[in-house]
Formats: sequence, structure tokens, C-alpha cells
Amino acid sequence: MHFLHPAFLIGLLIAGIPLLTHLLRHRRVQRVRFSTLEFLKLLHKRHSLRIRISQWLLLLARMGLAAALTLVFAQPYFTAPSMQFLNAGPRQVVAVLDNSGSMGVVAREGRTLYQEALEEVRRLAAGLSPRDALTVVALAPRARVSFRGRPEDFRTVVAPAPSAAAADVEGAARLAAGAFEERPGSERQLVVFSDFSRFSTGPLAGLQCETLLFPFRADGVSNRSVGAIAADAERLVAGDTATFRLTLGRHGAPSRAKLVFSVPDRPEEVRIVAAGAGPTQVAFASRFEKAGFVPVSVRTEPDALPGDDVAQTVVEVLAQRRVVVVTGRPLPPGEGVRDPLFFLRRGLEGAALDVTDAPERLEGASLVVLLRPDLLDATHGRLLAEHARRGGNVITFLSPDEIDVGAANRNWFDLLGAMRLGRKVEGVAPWRGAGGGDARGWVDSRAWESVASSARFLVEPGPGPRRQSALVAFDDATPAVVSGPLGRGLLTVVNAGVGLEGSDLPLHPVFPIFLSRLLAWSPEGLTVATAGEEVSFTVPVEEFAGQFQVVAPGGRVHSLAPQRRGKQLSVGFDATEVPGLYRFERVLSGRRTTQWFVVRWPESESALEYPADAELTRQFPRAKLGAATSGAAWTGRLPFSVSDLLLAVAIFLILAETWLVFDLERQIARDLPSATHE
Repeated sequence: MHFLHPAFLIGLLIAGIPLLTHLLRHRRVQRVRFSTLEFLKLLHKRHSLRIRISQWLLLLARMGLAAALTLVFAQPYFTAPSMQFLNAGPRQVVAVLDNSGSMGVVAREGRTLYQEALEEVRRLAAGLSPRDALTVVALAPRARVSFRGRPEDFRTVVAPAPSAAAADVEGAARLAAGAFEERPGSERQLVVFSDFSRFSTGPLAGLQCETLLFPFRADGVSNRSVGAIAADAERLVAGDTATFRLTLGRHGAPSRAKLVFSVPDRPEEVRIVAAGAGPTQVAFASRFEKAGFVPVSVRTEPDALPGDDVAQTVVEVLAQRRVVVVTGRPLPPGEGVRDPLFFLRRGLEGAALDVTDAPERLEGASLVVLLRPDLLDATHGRLLAEHARRGGNVITFLSPDEIDVGAANRNWFDLLGAMRLGRKVEGVAPWRGAGGGDARGWVDSRAWESVASSARFLVEPGPGPRRQSALVAFDDATPAVVSGPLGRGLLTVVNAGVGLEGSDLPLHPVFPIFLSRLLAWSPEGLTVATAGEEVSFTVPVEEFAGQFQVVAPGGRVHSLAPQRRGKQLSVGFDATEVPGLYRFERVLSGRRTTQWFVVRWPESESALEYPADAELTRQFPRAKLGAATSGAAWTGRLPFSVSDLLLAVAIFLILAETWLVFDLERQIARDLPSATHE
């Protein structure tokens, strides 16, 4: 036996007070024989036994009343399975509702297994007592509590939406354990409504509670599944062609599948693919002409499990790649080969160049080119860091004849925690491909062999763990081109000027190839999240007074509250159960900034493999298998708890004590006149 409030057990000391009082009242006295009262002995023998019995019963009633009331306040309960029927007062019932992909099978009369399971959960809620507590945990795309409260309130709750994702059983086990801990004195009951297809039973089987399993199955069904689409480039320029790859799966009988590739404002492409025994790789290519965010989908013919018949993605098409060239100071009018913009325009042909000496906004820029990083201040450094956090790339050229090493390290490199410039090195040195870095494969390493510089800086990694590496180096191992991640973007440092001072790089054929590859390379493109997980955004702390919101695919607006973490604000959004294109908006001083992100389904649960009852019993040794209705699952339990029984005993003892006191007074009142008469 355990107690919900063991501190009240100190009240058991009160039960000893009646006994102590009884013993103190029976003091030893000196007896004196008085001849005229000898006739009372006969009367004493006649009534003393009955009075003594009444007194002892009164003593026991008072002690029992004190003990019963103490135990009522302490609220005892049992944890042993054989004794849990005595706890049948408030119960904590956790219903695990499987809304994963395989539960979307259309089984009988056009109803899915999920719809049948949801109806069983409603029957369960209707059969519970008002004193019970019900928690409903949905399994996909991530385990979450969809209802917590009184069972009768579940009738008006909107059910969790079915998902195409796999079941999150481990998360459900953690939520169930947390629900049980909220009411430690209650009876713990776990009810699982699932088809148990690809179901990891271990986490739930480890919970120490009574478990009821309700399996749902569909016989003789086959299924085709379309895997997630992967695009070779999720950020394109109008006129580019992207290739999309997916996996076609099959469960059940072999068949031929008709795949339909859909892009807005384009004719649908139809392809017949044989769905064999193993996964089938399929690729589609499409050319994009219009700028904007373009949804792309592939679907197959509907079958018994329609939830995995469609896969979707989103690509961002740019009207033109925008490049911001930051000079750090106004550029004098230049002509010919001494004009650095001459070489940039040649290398970035097709991109829109925006030249500025001090940037104010970098939104929408695919690439930021720095000519004099030593002339930028801390504000510009924060703008560059924000640009990199959004996935933009930064490239800086170092002119040994102009750059102030101390100012560059202090005003920019230290701010971004990226790289540091060392001393200037004199002497002609040829370039050679180093073959490393995140951008390996951009340009053939042999193309750098005819480039040479007469002056350069020593470039060193910045503080902290970095993945920076040299793409190109000099013969003396001094890095010539260093590349590494910066936020979600890429930082590239070219150890030469963009003009002809100290290097013949701008005139070399490798220069435009290198810049065009850098412009097209994007580490991630759009932010991609898995359905059900939280998406976090970091904004400068000076925007604390701004408004933050997320607009979901259906148009619903979610207002967000930021949390301060050091010198940054963190804004989290976790209502991502619906796949599609979302946008995160910041409004500050009337200016609106938008950041898009895509939510996709995780891997679909497409296999329809149902374990037999014997297998479920083996995986859940102490579980019981439920029938079609849940009413039979709640038989054999008392309609009252141990506390209710103790309270009834206390009321009975109060009535008994009242009657015993009245009976004693009646006996004494009757015996006194009798003694006087005799």
C-alpha cells in the first residue's frame, strides 16, 4: 500500500488519545468496606459487565474513527496488479491513437482504419467515470497530446488529423509516462488503438501499467507509394532546368504505376513505371520561366492507402540573381582594366549588380561581394551575418596594396568569427588547386596552375571549431582561396584583389567560371522542416519591439512571441503538422521582412504488415487484447475507491460512537434509581 499524501499519517497519533484517556481515568483507589452498602454488590455484578463492554466498544470506535479519517486524508492506493481493482476511484487513462500513414487504409464500407480507431476512442471516453482523467496521444508526424481533461469533454474536441508519416512511438511513451506522473495515486491504464504495422512496441511495453491493445487490420490490400521529391537545385534563375528525383515503392502484388508530374502553368507529364519488388528510382526534369515559389508534385493512381500517393516540394525561381557589391567607399569613375567592376561584370554576366559603399539592406541578394572589408563598421558586419544566416553567400577580395589588416580583423572578421588576416607576404607565387573545401568540384584544379600573384596575406582560421579549408593554395602553402560555412551560407576569401594589382586572376579564364559557380552554389536554398518539428528563427535583439508571425499554407496567421538569448532573439514555431509553403514575417517600424520555409512529410509509412495476435502478446506480455467495443475493457472493477470505503467506515464509526454514548447514559440513568430504591 502506498499513500498519495503520506504526511497526514502523523494523524494516527490522535488514535492513541482515547486509549490514554481511558487508562488515566481508571486510577487505583483505596477500598474501604462499609457494611450498609454490601447490598450493592449484587447490583454491581448485574450491570458492570454490560457497561464495561460498552466502554470498550466506545474506545475502539473513537480510535478507529481517528485512524479512518487520517487514512482518508492520506489517500492510500495500491500498485500491485492484483490489488489495483481497489483503486477504482480516479483513474488516469492514456489512449494512444495511431494516426500514422498505414492507418489511412480504406478497409470496410469506405471507412479508413483511422476512422474506426477514432470511433473506439470516443466509445472509451463515453464509458469512463467523471472522476477519471483522459489523455489522448496522437502518434504522427510526431507524438503530441491532442486532448487532456475530463472524458465527457472529448466529445466536442476536434480529432487529430491523419498523417502520411510513420508513428513516433518513443515520443508517445514519454508523454504517457508524464501523464501518469501527474496523478501518482490514480490507477494507470494505457489503451493503444493501432494497426501495429511497423510499430516499435518496446517503449510502450516498458510502462508499468495495465495495457489494453485494440488492433485494426485490413486484409488483402496492396499499395504503391511515392517517396519524397529531391531537387538538384531548390533555388533557380528563370530559364534554368531542375531535375527532380523520387522513389516509387510497392507493397503487395506487382503492378504498373502511372506517375503524373505537375508544375503550375505547364502541361502535366505522365509516365508509366513498373513497380517491381524493390524501390524504383524515377527522375523528372522541368524548365522554369516565371519567378516566384513554385510547387511541384508527383502523384500516382489512388489505391488502398491514398496518403502516400502524392509527394510535393517547392522551388524558388529568381527573376535574376542579385549581387550586391560593397566597396566600403565611393568608387571613382574608372575605365578599362583598372575598374574592378569591369571584371565583376565579366565574371557575373547575367546577374544584376547593385554597387554601394555602405549596404543598408541585403534581402534578396544571392551574393555579396566585398572589395574593402576593412572599411566596414559593426553595423555592416551584423547585416552580413544576417545575410549569411538566411543562406546568402559572401565573397571578399583582399588587395595587399590597400587592405588594412588590423581594421579588417577588428571591423569584420572578428564580428563574424570567421577568418583572420596575417602579415603581408611579398614574392611571386603561382596558384594550384588544393582540392578541398565545401565547394570542391567547382573548377578543375588544373585551371588554377597558370594564375600567379606577387603579394598576398597569410589567412588563418578564426576562433572556435571551423570547417574552412583552402580550395586553392600557393606553392608555399599560403591559402589563395579559402571557403567555409557562414551561417547557412558560404564565406569565400580570395587572397587577391579584384583588379590587376598584385595578381593576374581577373584576366584569367578561370575567373568568370569561378564567380558563376559561386553565384549558382547555394548550400540549402529554402529552409526545409519536417512536419511536426519546431522551426526556429534568430533575429537581432534590437528588433525586440517588432511583431513576428507565421502565415500557414491555408492562410491562418500565427502570432509569435520572441525569447531573448544573449544578444539575439529566438522565435520558435511548432504548428507545422500541415505540409506546404509557410512564410515568417517580421514587422518593425512599418517595414515588413519575409522569410519563406517549406514543411514536408517525413518518410511515409507505406508497408502494410500486420503482426498476429500471438506476436502482440509476446511483445506486450501483460497486455490484454480488446474486442470491437471498449465496454468490456472496464469490467471487474469496484464502483468505489479505498478512500471511499474508509470514509464510509468513518461515518459508520461516528454513528456507532453516538449510539454507544447514548446507551451508556441510558444505563447509568436507569441504574441510579434502582440503586436508590434498594
